Amino acid sequence: MIVVVAVVLVVVSLRSQSASANVISYLCNDDLFDYDDLHIECVYILFDKLVGDARPVKQGAWYLPQTCSSDDSVIVYGYRRMDEGATDCISDAEDDIVNIFCRHRTGGQAWGDGCYLRFEIYPFDV
Repeated sequence: MIVVVAVVLVVVSLRSQSASANVISYLCNDDLFDYDDLHIECVYILFDKLVGDARPVKQGAWYLPQTCSSDDSVIVYGYRRMDEGATDCISDAEDDIVNIFCRHRTGGQAWGDGCYLRFEIYPFDV
């Protein structure tokens, strides 16, 4: 009985430690990015800046753009909801993204509440 409990605890611990690595391999799955004639192996999304704010945001993170167009004019937006009373939209933003959606550069304001980040899409071969 004690041995079974110990094995379960070890398995749960290993799974939680490998969660981050699984995200990247999931994003690089070939089946995720087939837009008409354009096939994208992976999409690397570079933090650009907060919408309406010139301050730089941390760079270099992976996010799933979901159903985005392959058009070069598309920007992927993500946002994190700010906790009540929070004033810093930037800190650890890549860990707090709760939604990602697409919007054209000329499409006006992104929808929703909270702190917005702007992303650029960069397709590349892996």
